[in-house]
Amino acid sequence: GMGVQGYISDRFVQIGTSRWMEELEIETEPLQQYQTSWESQGKTTAWIAIDGEIEGLVAISDAVKPTSKTAIQALQKTGLEVVMLTGDNQKTAEAIASEVGIKRVFA
Repeated sequence: GMGVQGYISDRFVQIGTSRWMEELEIETEPLQQYQTSWESQGKTTAWIAIDGEIEGLVAISDAVKPTSKTAIQALQKTGLEVVMLTGDNQKTAEAIASEVGIKRVFA
């Protein structure tokens, strides 16, 4: 769950989470502002390192289905508390939960 790594030609490529990059002692500071911004928009980020140096950051997101908010509201009207459980990071989960009207998030 942290990432993938391997050789492409003669370059060692690692793609994964910021936590994994920290464990690998790969500096991510130059691109941190993008991670913060994208995750606050509900996107998951993946870091790209080549030969031990950060080379890029990508944002990945699933579109919320148009019917999701309506379905959640219908459940809430019946008195149910709708809770989001996800393997995503906290900021991303909170952004999506806010978009669809969910108040409790476990990420």
